[in-house]
Amino acid sequence: MTRVLVYEPFCAGHRLHFARLAVDAFRERGDAVGFATSKSSLESKQFCTFFHDCDPSVGIVQLPHLQSLHRRLEFSSEARRMTDAVATFNATRVVFPTASQFSFAIWIASRRWQRSRPQLAVESLHLGPGYGYPLGSKLRQLSFRVKLSFELRTKLDSYFHLDVNQLEYARARAGKDVERFRLMPDPAPFPLVRCRQEGRANLNLPSEGRIALIAGAISFDKGVDSLLRAFCRAQPFLNPSDRILLAGKMNTQTRQWIDENFCDLQSSGQLILADRHLTNLELDSAFAASDIVVAVQRNRPGSSGNVVRAARMGRLILSSNTFWVGQTVQNFELGITTDPGDDLQFSKDLTLAFQKSVDHTPSLRSQEFADFNTEENFKNTWTQQSKLTLSESQ
Repeated sequence: MTRVLVYEPFCAGHRLHFARLAVDAFRERGDAVGFATSKSSLESKQFCTFFHDCDPSVGIVQLPHLQSLHRRLEFSSEARRMTDAVATFNATRVVFPTASQFSFAIWIASRRWQRSRPQLAVESLHLGPGYGYPLGSKLRQLSFRVKLSFELRTKLDSYFHLDVNQLEYARARAGKDVERFRLMPDPAPFPLVRCRQEGRANLNLPSEGRIALIAGAISFDKGVDSLLRAFCRAQPFLNPSDRILLAGKMNTQTRQWIDENFCDLQSSGQLILADRHLTNLELDSAFAASDIVVAVQRNRPGSSGNVVRAARMGRLILSSNTFWVGQTVQNFELGITTDPGDDLQFSKDLTLAFQKSVDHTPSLRSQEFADFNTEENFKNTWTQQSKLTLSESQ
């Protein structure tokens, strides 16, 4: 029997969601599965959310606390945690569902495994950092190339990426064994709510009018300031009942800036703030309640879970015209792209999005995108059972 160890020491963001899906994928195939994570992860709210109903047959390997002040020693210590966890579980396959942060450590560990466990299969999913995009300084670009060189030198049986552009950039530099480079679906959960009025009722939102949504961790990085400026500029062309919904916990700086500059929009009900950590039901309700989902993150090159969620809901997307999100929205006919740095253009495109949202119907191309990016296809791709593909003209 194959013994699969899923290795994820951290709990932030998508990490435990991806880890749980990987655990279930191999367990449902009949493998013996272990999950290696840290004490802080085991005690987190995220662990309770994603692993509270995990099958008891899944073995938990608690990782020792990592203490290191020196970056090079930290990589070596992380590699030691990896090799020890694999040995503890006696794994024949190790899976890293979010590997980008561990590239150097995985390279060190893989060199040890080539000597001690030459039959061990190693698979990793990469979410970043932005290969192939004109992003950041020359020094940052150099760091990307160094990181990629280590990833390509690592003995990986499968190299998955959520972003087809970064995947192709890595594949073109791999030289050989390019078949091990594969596109991974971004696993949007099946919506708990799809009806617009039900979503609005769940969040006590007005039933009339059109709503543009930004969801998740709310900050300037999400382009909130650009959206609000564009919304104010577009007022003469919008209905009084058109609204902006910011759904998710805000950082202090963003909330203070909004309260100081847009109290009139809040008092009129045109700006609605759901400033809290949302449950899965509340998050799905926010997407269901909206007519437009806005995805104008700054300097965000990779896949966007909000874009995938919006596509599964059949909502019109207004996105940046750059990186993965701009290319995906255009190629899969998901909505409208804009330049959020140009306030005038953004306001025009926001106005157009409100107008088009009234009779928006998802296209066959957008449905292909939504069907590919599901939890089930994510699991099937790990176990090489997926029959769904996505055109790599993404």
